[in-house]
Amino acid sequence: MKQATLDVGLLNKLKSLKTAEQVEDFLENQDLEWKHLGGRDTNENSVHMVKDPANALNERVTNAIDACLERAVHENDVDSASSPREAVSELYGLSKAGFNDMSTTWVRDTADANINIAIEENSKPNHPVIEITDRGIGQRPEDFEDTFLSLDRNTKLTKPYLIGKYGQGGSSTFAFCEYAIIISRHCDGGDLGWSIVRYNDRTSGEEEYSLGVYEYCVQPNGEIPSIPESEADDWDGSIVRLIEYEAANFKNSLSAGANNLYTVLHRTMFGSIFPFMLEDRRTDRFKGYEGKPKRRTVVGSRYRLDKPSKYVDKSRDFRRVDLGEHGSLRIKYWVLNDRKRVRQFADPTEPIVFTLDGQRHHTESKRFFKDGTGFNFLKGRIVVEVNCEELNHSGKRAFTSDRESMAKSGVGQLIRDKVIEALAEDDQLEALNEEYKHKAIRETSSEQEERAKSLLADLLQNPKQGDEDEAPAEGGEDEDVELTYEGGDGEEDEGPDELHDYPTYVEIVNKQDPIPAKQGRVLRVEVEVDADWKFEELERGEITLDLTDLDALRYDRETTLEDGRKYIYATVDDDAEIGETGVITAIAEWENGRYEDERTVGIVEPPKASSKGGKGELQSPEITQVTEDNNSLGWDETDVVEFHPGEGDTGRVYVSMFNENIEPVLEGIPTEDTAKQYKSGYTGYMAYYEVMRETGAQELDADINEDYVKQEQNRVAKVLMRQIVDGMTPEVI
Repeated sequence: MKQATLDVGLLNKLKSLKTAEQVEDFLENQDLEWKHLGGRDTNENSVHMVKDPANALNERVTNAIDACLERAVHENDVDSASSPREAVSELYGLSKAGFNDMSTTWVRDTADANINIAIEENSKPNHPVIEITDRGIGQRPEDFEDTFLSLDRNTKLTKPYLIGKYGQGGSSTFAFCEYAIIISRHCDGGDLGWSIVRYNDRTSGEEEYSLGVYEYCVQPNGEIPSIPESEADDWDGSIVRLIEYEAANFKNSLSAGANNLYTVLHRTMFGSIFPFMLEDRRTDRFKGYEGKPKRRTVVGSRYRLDKPSKYVDKSRDFRRVDLGEHGSLRIKYWVLNDRKRVRQFADPTEPIVFTLDGQRHHTESKRFFKDGTGFNFLKGRIVVEVNCEELNHSGKRAFTSDRESMAKSGVGQLIRDKVIEALAEDDQLEALNEEYKHKAIRETSSEQEERAKSLLADLLQNPKQGDEDEAPAEGGEDEDVELTYEGGDGEEDEGPDELHDYPTYVEIVNKQDPIPAKQGRVLRVEVEVDADWKFEELERGEITLDLTDLDALRYDRETTLEDGRKYIYATVDDDAEIGETGVITAIAEWENGRYEDERTVGIVEPPKASSKGGKGELQSPEITQVTEDNNSLGWDETDVVEFHPGEGDTGRVYVSMFNENIEPVLEGIPTEDTAKQYKSGYTGYMAYYEVMRETGAQELDADINEDYVKQEQNRVAKVLMRQIVDGMTPEVI
């Protein structure tokens, strides 16, 4: 017999449930019935509107902030604020300049007293419990069905001081968890209400349904279950526990990793107006926690970027851009000197962030920035915030309710055009682009020298092999390159027999399985669709590659679609873990359709340069790139290369990077990555040429005409660099 009344201590029991199995056992012992979420028999599509579990979680944070604002308004009898930012300023004392003018004590105390996001371990490491607790206004049991358990019912439209009027609502989190436990008590007191939300696939009944349904539990009389006020002590506010939440990338919630919860929340709350606390209770998993939960304050990426940092080279404060009848925008940017740090603040592939009330509502790609401004050397190191709070109602209508996109026409396109126009006309950005271009041409790095050495080792072992690992650089005629790459055997199929306006499939056609991604190299992924070039060129749709399952891969660039083929390049981190595997997904998507294809990628070791050489095999010497500022040999612009076979164990090759024949060619490079790839390729091939020339000369034991050697070296340098820039396999050696 199921119990008809609730046990004393039920609140603690609800707060202790961590697994789907525990929730099911609990429900078995309760006398409960189920009602459809939102009172709708078909609610699955509404719950599934948000695609990203991180964005869905952001909706829960939004609800928590709104609950705190509502409580402050309710208790202070103040409702005159015209915006959320104004409300936080009036009710909590936030400076109009944001967190930068507030003490760290204020920021932490405000977060600690109001909102806590906790992540707890359970039996599934990638599906933890995520608990959102706020000390906001809370809800009475009789109000649950109009708030927590409603769908598409916005009770905030007449309250301009709340954020959630633009969002889809916290119900989107139900799509990413097995169960959601909701507990709340109004700040004025009274009984505490609770309910549990689940998904019912409706496959076990007599009737057949094409869709499942989300539902919540109620008492047999149809009312929300409650706990008497006497058992709730002095607690009020709300708790939402998401059981077995999809959080595969939340490996360490408090680290600064690209996809960890701490970073994800800073990205989604980019210009946050209200701080909150993030707590990791998984003390057994992370030994550094020393048995105690770790807590950090989440303040949004803008605040973190504005703090004094060695990573920010230049920034510009907000600049207003007028949109006429639609209001205005404010644009702010940061240029980082370390490109790898961009991922700590924004998605490195989508660094143009559009915010409303501090929250990310839309992003644009670095390609959007590059193509619109021509600042190719900043595309991988800039973060831009487009603050849209000063748009009027017609301007804000360009944003969708899922906080994931902006309309592609009308006001949405006007906003894009104005943003890119303002950035393209920025004198500081133009000067910085030239500065980073100059650095890319003139500076060398150990990474370039190591890649050149690896290429030299490959050439010495197999002169016809070429560089299997360096993908062609962006710009020039990359599509005509004849080198082979990681993940393929250098041979290509002919492609689709027939091309259409829209694809009927998408496929990753790299030959090897799993596809090998060499540590520290560039991976080329070959994507095939049976659509012609107009599919993307005329913006009918787009072909993308989802790399999020493997942290070590970062989007680099892509070619245009041609003859049903498109190549998408990803850099592999230098410290990628050998043996790690993950799934990449090619996506062809348009307004009325979507196809996907998945392939496994595995991190493998790059080829190592031989230091000793085997029988009959030339040893691979060390390589040093010589610049004007690092010129111990006293070279001028006419010098090219020297091999010192007696230096060290294997010899050393010196290659000039300021030779008069290569600098003019490098002046035309389109991007920073292109410069690195051109120079490492040039260095490796030039070193191979010189090693072979010097070895042959020693074997002949003949007199050497030094003037002729230098003349020939310059000829080879000029032809070699031109062939590399033109995307050809060097044949001058």
